[in-house]
Amino acid sequence: MLTTVPPDIVVPDYSAYMLRVVIVLGILLLVGVGLIIVSRRWFRPAGVADRGGDIQIIATRNLEPGRRLHIVEADGQRLLLASDQGGVSLIRGLPRAHPNDPVAGGSAFGDAVRDSAQTPTEAHE
Repeated sequence: MLTTVPPDIVVPDYSAYMLRVVIVLGILLLVGVGLIIVSRRWFRPAGVADRGGDIQIIATRNLEPGRRLHIVEADGQRLLLASDQGGVSLIRGLPRAHPNDPVAGGSAFGDAVRDSAQTPTEAHE
């Protein structure tokens, strides 16, 4: 026995409402995932590398606009790097850092640059 709805009663159609709810929830999900990705990139603790390991910038000196020298420590090894618009180049490795070494200041940075100038290096391209 099949019952029919009398013609004076209107059955509401919820399909448009449900489609709207699904679209709004999808947009909210995409915004949430986007915020998580952005927050991981922008709010990363200082000194934390992308792929594990510990990398820290010990000192930086500006030579001229767009050109800098950096002393970087990675896994206990110090490196003297040069950076410009073309990228980053390794100048030379520096002596291993000792636990009781002071953080590189003005004189330590100058000593590292002076030492690297005294030792001939190969050109890195």
